[in-house]
Amino acid sequence: MFSLLAFSPCLATFSFQLSFSDSNFPMMLLLVLTSCCALIGQECADPCCNASTCQLVPGAQCSSDGVCCQDCKLRAAGSVCRETLGDCDLPEFCTGSSPYCPPNVFLQNGEPCEDGSAYCYGGVCANMDAQCQMLWGPSKKPE
Repeated sequence: MFSLLAFSPCLATFSFQLSFSDSNFPMMLLLVLTSCCALIGQECADPCCNASTCQLVPGAQCSSDGVCCQDCKLRAAGSVCRETLGDCDLPEFCTGSSPYCPPNVFLQNGEPCEDGSAYCYGGVCANMDAQCQMLWGPSKKPE
């Protein structure tokens, strides 16, 4: 159970005000508005944020918690923020308008991988050897 006493004064005030408003506030907006706040007893280690005001410092475009934010500025559109993790994974790129990397995207199920000897399924290159070993043990091979 969380207590307002465990949060910074700005977050506690904002949460209190929000609880008495009639607005249907999206939670993502709440997270964005309070992302610069530090817990009581902690220093704000984010150079992009002013902990006493819960605001970005002048000139900052983003806080440093997003991989697409560097030195308080948004990274350029097209900058790689997540490398591929295999044949069926695609790289993700910063948009230039958000400090966060877009969701992970994979090739469609059924796309060939491993030079055409296997197919993508759920972001993983599924070949018959791996499927047999997963189902019946590491020593099994398809016949």
